Amino acid sequence: SDDDDESDDDESDGGDGGDGEGDDGGDDGAAGTVGARLEKVRALMRAPAFARLIGALSGLAPRRCRSVVRRFRRGLDYTLAHVGTLADAPVVDATLAFVPPPPKSGARGGAAAARAWDSGDVGGFECFVRKEGDGAAAEVYRADDASAGVTSVHPVSNALVLALRQPDTMKFVKFVGAAAPGSRWDVAVEYHQS
Repeated sequence: SDDDDESDDDESDGGDGGDGEGDDGGDDGAAGTVGARLEKVRALMRAPAFARLIGALSGLAPRRCRSVVRRFRRGLDYTLAHVGTLADAPVVDATLAFVPPPPKSGARGGAAAARAWDSGDVGGFECFVRKEGDGAAAEVYRADDASAGVTSVHPVSNALVLALRQPDTMKFVKFVGAAAPGSRWDVAVEYHQS
């Protein structure tokens, strides 16, 4: 498969240090180590064999991909829904996310962190939104059961999410609030047919 090599598609910092207050990878060295490991995962997800697996699962024939390793720090990072995320044909989005609990939090802390991420109250979830009729991004997105055309995927550690995104759909990662248990790390790959 033909690969585009993009590593900075979003507003996240892609691996700088955390805030130093109990955040996962709170120093530049730890963040660099995590980033280097996730780059290896990115290379695997870009491999032709993985693209063939994505094709078999989705029924599409990926010809190229765009990928990025991202870190969304609490209280700092997010991506925007904009028409630049639209494609000419359906795209398979594969996102492998990691939302580790704070260091030294134990089993209870890990369960509490998972509940916080799953609630959506701390942000960090990926949203898929149909574009408005005029092609502009809406100012406000509701992410609840009453939201027509909005799909939210809450981060779960070590879980691969596959989404078939239609051409009229934008995507973004919601702002990670300061109350989040830590950073959201992910490897995001878009598999394009053309």
